[in-house]
Amino acid sequence: MNLFEPELALIKEVTGEFTLHSVTLVPNACWQAETGAKATPSGQTLRTGQQGVILPVMYRDAAPCVPLTHAVNHSIPQVGGSGVVEIVAFVVDNRGTLKGMSSASFQPMFTATVTAAPVGEPITMEDATDAVLQPLRNRAVPLSTTLGDAVGRSHDRLALYQSSVASNIHHKGYQISPGVIPNDEGDTLDDVRQVVLDKAVKA
Repeated sequence: MNLFEPELALIKEVTGEFTLHSVTLVPNACWQAETGAKATPSGQTLRTGQQGVILPVMYRDAAPCVPLTHAVNHSIPQVGGSGVVEIVAFVVDNRGTLKGMSSASFQPMFTATVTAAPVGEPITMEDATDAVLQPLRNRAVPLSTTLGDAVGRSHDRLALYQSSVASNIHHKGYQISPGVIPNDEGDTLDDVRQVVLDKAVKA
């Protein structure tokens, strides 16, 4: 992943609507995600069939600011609609500067339903471990750590972690339904990895 270039995943909800989930690599812990929106930055133009979304990132001058790259997450519900075939995502900072962009075509990567695991080549232990640890600021966190301690105890943080793991799995070339990934604060990172190993298969 390149800095400020979002990795995108479109999830088809059980209602038939689509939710856009993104994971963006930022230079350090001073960069944080703000609430995303369906919009296009000033000066940017879209082609017919495209819809723009803005993924805001805020630089907060904190001390100390650990100079280690980490991922921030956005989730925008109800994207798409009649005639929309592609989502174009713009990462914009708090000064209005365009930092990066990417796009995703309207072929849903996941369906938010819990189904039997499809038949296919299972995910490797290495890829499963990386998918579970990548969203965390510190990849050295022991797998025995609970999600509450590793991610946070708010519903939003746990849901974003869940979608980020699903997105990471997809970008490694595997399939998994996000709904099967544990997101309870009492679950451990190893619990998440075990579900990934059981449910993720080659796309």
